[in-house]
Amino acid sequence: MGTVLAVLLATRFHAFIPSRDPVVLDCAARDIVTSATTAERTLRVIATAPTPHTHQAAPGTGPKVTGGQAVFLEFAGPTARRGVIEVRGRDEHGFAVLAVRGGAPGKTIAAVLLHLRDVHAVAPRADFAWPTEGHRRSLTRFLLLGSGHLAAVTVAVLRNAEPDPAHRPRIHVGP
Repeated sequence: MGTVLAVLLATRFHAFIPSRDPVVLDCAARDIVTSATTAERTLRVIATAPTPHTHQAAPGTGPKVTGGQAVFLEFAGPTARRGVIEVRGRDEHGFAVLAVRGGAPGKTIAAVLLHLRDVHAVAPRADFAWPTEGHRRSLTRFLLLGSGHLAAVTVAVLRNAEPDPAHRPRIHVGP
């Protein structure tokens, strides 16, 4: 039992270490980032997938992203290519979505935000939903299953990767 717990904690600790994997954006993702970036070089990201009830888009219309409009960033699961974080742009329910595939979700989202900051010269601001379950249950789920606490893990990875708070992507957590 002690060995299992030690391995479990070691793997969860690994989730807080910044990713060194390269981030690769497809053409659609690059277009979304370029279109949504404001004149002040900021980019609003909502770290969740949109739902059909979020927006009533006309059928057949793609996302019309303009500067300052938020884009959705969805963790879509593990990547097919080991050692690479893949970002694909797509339209979902009339919204622009950056679908991300990589390792641990918080670590992968942090790597994408840092990539956008460094390579595309934007200041990302990511909005996360506040967990609806209690903190103890959420922490237990994170320790046992490695899921949950996405905003907290992303912030911890960003702190490890960028010591200067002025240069870190901004993280907002709300209802």
